[in-house]
Amino acid sequence: MLSKDKFTFHAASGTKKYDSPTMLKVLLEEIDPTSSINIKLHRQAIEKARLHDFKNNVVEMTKSIEKHHLAIVSNGYAYDKDTYRRHLLTSLLSGPNSVFNTKIQAIKGDVDSGYGYHASIDPAKLISSAKQQYVNIERCGEWNKVDPKDATIMALTTALKDVSAKPATSAPKSEGASNGLLMSTLEKWRTEFKGKMVKHGGITWTWCPHHKHSQGLYDGLYYSNHTPETHDQWRAGKKKGNKFSADTTASTAAPFAPHSKALKISETLKNALCTNLCVTEEDLNKIIDSAESEN
Repeated sequence: MLSKDKFTFHAASGTKKYDSPTMLKVLLEEIDPTSSINIKLHRQAIEKARLHDFKNNVVEMTKSIEKHHLAIVSNGYAYDKDTYRRHLLTSLLSGPNSVFNTKIQAIKGDVDSGYGYHASIDPAKLISSAKQQYVNIERCGEWNKVDPKDATIMALTTALKDVSAKPATSAPKSEGASNGLLMSTLEKWRTEFKGKMVKHGGITWTWCPHHKHSQGLYDGLYYSNHTPETHDQWRAGKKKGNKFSADTTASTAAPFAPHSKALKISETLKNALCTNLCVTEEDLNKIIDSAESEN
């Protein structure tokens, strides 16, 4: 690798000798101590290349990959052909277009099995084929067309986001109940005794002391459809049509359960979005944080 004429000389006796300091200088000139780090960065750039980082433009991504590959080989370093091809296939399959992915997946299947028309495809030919496929799809206006299954996932995500936001935004404040508990279907004024009868919303309400909460959240409630004297008949009528009375259901419901359920489903969808829509987890977290800040 080194040029001997730069550090060898012959003594008067004709013996060949080597100038060690000069050899070290030439060695440092030929082998840059930082080159191994630079090559590693080029390899990482190829291995981690993803279409969403290039606005899903196959041509731009492959140009970048070829540039980094050239930097590696031009510096005298080898890049195993099979490894390079594997990294290329991973990068090309990181986009959202199902037609393009089907084509690339067929090539990958041949390569992985070692059998088929594309089993021994050269990386350069793979890039050329991918570019042509992308250009053809893009010219037909089909590249940015959302796949139906992806549209369904996005619609479901939006719906669940609305559901998960409702408990946090529409639930009554804790000022209407003690111990920090929320009674989502019970208004505060109905729990406070202000006389046997009150007017509210143009309706006459009667205080019924028979409604008592097991945790002391209220000791009597205002009702417009029965009085203390008719409470038993009202209760019997409720039991016929509904196993649990309205006030019991309201007081014992777990107001935070729907929110927790929505969050668990959102985590599942988060994984689905990262896989099917090729969105990075970092970008998805930014979208979710942005949506939560608006609520």
